[in-house]
Amino acid sequence: MGRQLSTCLSDAVLALSAFYVANTLLPINQYASFGFMGIGLAATTGIARFSLCDPPQLMVYAHKGLSWLAGVIGITLITLGAFEMYDLPEIGYIFLSSAVLITLGNIFKAINMPELGDIIPVCSMLAVLILYVVVNNQCGTAAVVSYALGSVSLILGEDQSFMRLRGVDWFHYFSASGNVWFMYAFMVKK
Repeated sequence: MGRQLSTCLSDAVLALSAFYVANTLLPINQYASFGFMGIGLAATTGIARFSLCDPPQLMVYAHKGLSWLAGVIGITLITLGAFEMYDLPEIGYIFLSSAVLITLGNIFKAINMPELGDIIPVCSMLAVLILYVVVNNQCGTAAVVSYALGSVSLILGEDQSFMRLRGVDWFHYFSASGNVWFMYAFMVKK
């Protein structure tokens, strides 16, 4: 497999946006900040992986594992941050505890259903979307819609191209956009 420079670039955009948002939100909302740090870390390993012609297997596994963790734990930390902002942290704790249990189950092979790790972030983002619609946080709504569009681009196919960009690149760019929208959603409480 050759270098995938377009994916390397889109991962770099995602990492920069995630780390910028994490840094900006750290004094405002630590849960969300740590979620964005996880996303940034996963994207950073993607930069290293896709910049090499033949990445070591350990790097491939590290990127896949950190991406999965960012999707499960990172997204639910952002969810917890959103619900905490509106004095409803219990809802966020339900999603986070579910994500932690699924993660531990997969690590210790107690359950071998990584698909459950896909369900938790989707459900948590749906809950955040409902929250932001109810409280009329338009930046938050735009953030969740950006994340959803990114997910749709992966569902349609990582390697499928649209307008000369692969699905995974669209996912990275939509996610980076969602990160910035989330930053504004956390900065402006309505």
